Amino acid sequence: MSMRIYNRDQSAILGARNNRLAKMRAFSSSTKTRASSKGTTQSAPKSKNYRTSAWMQFLNQFQNGTAVSGDKIVENQKKSYDYEITGLAAERVETHMKRFLEEGEKSLYQEGEDTGKQLTKEMESFVSDYNMMIRKIGDLSDSVDETYAKKLKTEISARETALKQIGITLQRDGTLLLDKTVFQTVKPEAVQKIFGDKSTLSNRVQVLASGVKSNCRKQAAALSATSYTTSGNYSRYASDSNQTRQTGSRYNAKG
Repeated sequence: MSMRIYNRDQSAILGARNNRLAKMRAFSSSTKTRASSKGTTQSAPKSKNYRTSAWMQFLNQFQNGTAVSGDKIVENQKKSYDYEITGLAAERVETHMKRFLEEGEKSLYQEGEDTGKQLTKEMESFVSDYNMMIRKIGDLSDSVDETYAKKLKTEISARETALKQIGITLQRDGTLLLDKTVFQTVKPEAVQKIFGDKSTLSNRVQVLASGVKSNCRKQAAALSATSYTTSGNYSRYASDSNQTRQTGSRYNAKG
């Protein structure tokens, strides 16, 4: 579903870009023709010359390959989306850690008939979100997030033996594998010893996940701003070219 939406957005953006470039080239050709037949446009308004110069410069940037292309806009938008997904996964990991650290009536380790089910459900959800975060960090190739991922792996590795005893295995790529059958056989106290308030694991993972979340949101915002500004330039220069064309027509009609 997301790939179909991405392809549709890409086609729409590229189509709009090609239409604008065609209009800009057509107007460039007509401007040169009028200039050669009537000489220079010395009496034309200064604002017209400024707008013409602006969009001509923008057109030249496209022709020289120095302007941000429609493909780059789509690439930035997709990467911004990937950052948002990674940040969301990190935020969920952060929430899971807070849940594992809760005490009193909200504790996941209290004795009760639903204790095992709730704890298993929370752990399954944590492992899923944690793995999503780690995989997306790998896809993004962001140096800041990769640093956080390495620190997370170090924290997990330091408790690898204890985690295996409750059915959690650290894999080569940094993701986790939960053996639900093994996990359901262990007592809540054993899980609490690793993830509860008496352990530093949940606190450390929470802090590192928060760092991933903050960086991803910052990067997503920057990419979105770049795409918005560049997309706005397409519309602005196309609008300027249309307005300049109308101004030129009125000027030529007056002789």
